[in-house]
Amino acid sequence: MVSLGLKALKGMNLRRAALPVLQTLRDETEETVNLSLLSGTEIIFIERLMSDYLVNANINVGDRLPVYCASMGKVILAHMSEKHAAVIISRLDFVGKTERTIVSAVTLKKELAEIRARGYALNDEELERGLRAVAAPIFGYTGEAFAAINIAWTTARRPSRRIFTEFAGKVVAAADKISLAMGFTRHP
Repeated sequence: MVSLGLKALKGMNLRRAALPVLQTLRDETEETVNLSLLSGTEIIFIERLMSDYLVNANINVGDRLPVYCASMGKVILAHMSEKHAAVIISRLDFVGKTERTIVSAVTLKKELAEIRARGYALNDEELERGLRAVAAPIFGYTGEAFAAINIAWTTARRPSRRIFTEFAGKVVAAADKISLAMGFTRHP
C-alpha cells in the first residue's frame, strides 16, 4: 500500500511538472502527446493531451500497455540500468499485436541498443496498424529513466516516415525540460 501511494505521489509531481511542457508540445505538433510511468512490465498513462483531430487512439489516462510494443516503454527500458531492464525483459510474455510487433527478447535487446544510441524510440505500427509514435525518456535525480513522453499520430494524417525525424528533436527537448524539473542533471 505504501509503495503504491509513493508511486502515485511521484506520478502527481511528474504530471504537474510535465503539463506545461506537454501543452506546448501538443500545440507545436498539433498531435496527441502522452506521459507515462513504468509499472512492472507495462507503462501506465498518467496524462494524455489529445489532438483536435477526430481520429485518435482509444487510450485513456490509467490505461496500460506492454513495454515491448509501446514507444514509451521501449525508451524507458533503453535508458535504465541493464540489470533492471534484464529483470523486466525476463518477465515479458511477448504477444504480436501486428506483423511489426517485437516478439522476442533478442530482438527487443537489439532495438534497445539502437534506442540508447539515438536517444529516442520509435513505434512504427507495432501496437496498432496506422499508429506511429516517437518517445523520449524522463530521468529522475538518480539518472535512471522512470517515465517517458511521446507524440502519437496516424499514418492516414502523416504517411511520410520523415515525420519521425521532425518530431524526435521536439520530444527529446521536451523530455529534457521535464527531466530537469524532476531533479536530473547531466554530468559531463
